[in-house]
Amino acid sequence: MEQRKEKLLDQTQELYEKWNGRWLAEPGSRELNIFYAMFQCVYEYTLSAKEYNKKMNFRWKVIFLFVLSGLWLFYAAILIKFIFFSHEKAQLSWVESGLSLVLLFFLSSIISKWLDIKKYQETWARYSWQQHQMEMEMIRFVSNIEPYNGVNKKQEFVKNISEIWGKNIEKFVHNMEEKEKGLMDIFDNIKTK
Repeated sequence: MEQRKEKLLDQTQELYEKWNGRWLAEPGSRELNIFYAMFQCVYEYTLSAKEYNKKMNFRWKVIFLFVLSGLWLFYAAILIKFIFFSHEKAQLSWVESGLSLVLLFFLSSIISKWLDIKKYQETWARYSWQQHQMEMEMIRFVSNIEPYNGVNKKQEFVKNISEIWGKNIEKFVHNMEEKEKGLMDIFDNIKTK
């Protein structure tokens, strides 16, 4: 597994270096130097942000599962204790068991909403998509595949990369708006109950 990951990183680095060499070899205007510097920064940031969000996604999901499992075990232990060891206080035990269940549900909901807010998985997917799209454009550019087989290769690349960045930002804004709606839904649901 580690060898495949290293090979993939090597291929990504090789593609980036080939694109960089071809970009610098192509004639172009000085105005595109700003885009060139920005593309390098965005591409490197995309790679690191994708890996960070992937790692955090799995880390928090494991923590969530441990907390949820711990709460369920705690609830099961309380329930078993009251069912088998507390015969004279049967009604009280069911109340306490019910409260434990409510507590479990409440804590699980809080953790779940917190994970929704973090959205490491969504961010990881967004950056993976952006990386893939940028690399496909880089492959087309390096290989002289349409639309990069004409005279204005650099301008076409700038246009296509700008569209990719724009779609990524649109998705980010959409997700943020949905999260805000989701947070307000919690309070609306509490008010109606």
